[in-house]
Amino acid sequence: MAWSDPFEELIPIYALGGLTHAERSEVRAHLKECANCRKRLQAEQAIAQMLPRAVEPVVPSPQTKTKLFARIDADLAQTSAPVRPATVPRAPAPKARRTWFTQPVFAVAVLAALVILAFGAWWFVQNSQSPEQRAIAAILNDPNVKKVTLPGTNDAPGASGEIYMVPGQSQAVLRVTGLNQLPQDKGYEFWFIKGQEPPQPSNVFTVNSDGTMTVLVKANDQVQNFNAWAVSIEPKTGVPKPTGTIVILGGL
Repeated sequence: MAWSDPFEELIPIYALGGLTHAERSEVRAHLKECANCRKRLQAEQAIAQMLPRAVEPVVPSPQTKTKLFARIDADLAQTSAPVRPATVPRAPAPKARRTWFTQPVFAVAVLAALVILAFGAWWFVQNSQSPEQRAIAAILNDPNVKKVTLPGTNDAPGASGEIYMVPGQSQAVLRVTGLNQLPQDKGYEFWFIKGQEPPQPSNVFTVNSDGTMTVLVKANDQVQNFNAWAVSIEPKTGVPKPTGTIVILGGL
């Protein structure tokens, strides 16, 4: 969709309330006749309303306010046209097309908007993660994390796994590769093993189309107290003890 020219540049500024009185009147008159620009205005107004909510508001320090307003005053002083003495009237010069991004005040506004959007994107990514994703990231980034490689068994020679654990915690991160996708009524169940005790069941999970998956697994004891780990094929609801084919098995 092509926007009416020269109003393509004026519409975003109009939505922010940054036009002169004459320009606002000109835009309003044009909007009555142009459906495309009315749609464009609705989109720009929606963006303008979202910007203040992109991040939590932070009250600037008095020094920051002073520097910002001093910068704006200086920019306005540089762009203000000097008053000329009365002269013999002459034909008015052609009206120059306003390029909004050449105006210092609007340049400052655009930079501020970009900063808000950047922090908003960071905030969105951080807060869009599930608690499990945040727990996985915390373990993988912990300086004390320990990795143990888990090989595939004879029933799944192309499979392998890695268990990432932090001493003192009762949960760990499991990464698997080379596993086949299973029927809908089946899943892969993870097991914590401690000596001669019965294996302790944990999560039942599925894998991606490429045979990989990263999952948070939880135990009823600290992870360093276990000395082996396994993955078996079980009903998707899980079972209290292994009954199916073991596809990954390894330990310390």
